[in-house]
Amino acid sequence: MRRFLPFFIIILVIIGAGVSGYFIYKAVKNSNSTVVSDKQSEEERKEKEANERRQQQDLLFEKLRAVFKQKATGTTFSVSIYDLKHDEYFGLNDTKPQHAASVSKVLTAVYTYYLAEKGKIDLSEPLGAYNVETQLKYMVNISNSVSWDLIDERVGRETQNKYAKSIGLKSVDLRLGKNMMSPKDATMLLVKLTKEELISQENRDKLFSYMQNTENEKFFSPGFPKGTIFYHKTGFYQNEAHDNAYVEHAKNPFVLTIFSVNNAAAGVSGRGDALTGATTEVFNYFDELK
Repeated sequence: MRRFLPFFIIILVIIGAGVSGYFIYKAVKNSNSTVVSDKQSEEERKEKEANERRQQQDLLFEKLRAVFKQKATGTTFSVSIYDLKHDEYFGLNDTKPQHAASVSKVLTAVYTYYLAEKGKIDLSEPLGAYNVETQLKYMVNISNSVSWDLIDERVGRETQNKYAKSIGLKSVDLRLGKNMMSPKDATMLLVKLTKEELISQENRDKLFSYMQNTENEKFFSPGFPKGTIFYHKTGFYQNEAHDNAYVEHAKNPFVLTIFSVNNAAAGVSGRGDALTGATTEVFNYFDELK
């Protein structure tokens, strides 16, 4: 009997190992199944939330159409929005190139700062009656056209187009007599600025400071609740009225661009109210967003 004892022990060890292995296999399998199930549940949850947002976005567009119909008859408009929290873009009539009026001055300013950071231009060098930095400020903050012309001549219009293309803007043409960009391009420029993908934080912050308390606070500005921090650039030319802003919403920061054209009258009458009303609707959308 003692002769067979080692064999019994070996057999028991083998059986024990097999049983242990089986239970370990089952535990790992169940664990992997749980991980897969949790991953699927998370993806399903995200997809459900994305679908809900798309429905809310469609409802928002209906509200914007109603605002323009009520407050600015005869006005066509384009809307471009970027939800920074969810890293999500949505828009309406937003990809076609349009005359950008002064909104494109933001791109000119960004390109000038880019050149300065590359050592190709000195912001302190004389330009007209001031230096480059001061002309940038006047171009953006008070929308000074003389400053714009001087900077355009200094940095070049064709080179601005090439720069715009290099950063993913698809519809920009700043050649003399053109000044075209889509609302989506205007939005994505601010998104990239906000994410610090284009220029240094120091220069970005200077540019944003020029985009506060500007020469025109009649479009988006009244539509934001008091105390809202935002940075924007308006454009107003003949029958066009545009605004383009990065808004530091407490829960859901966003970028908003609206281009509008009044085909019935050259004046801005009514469109200021429409842009303000539309801004309120967009802000409310982000207020209610999870």
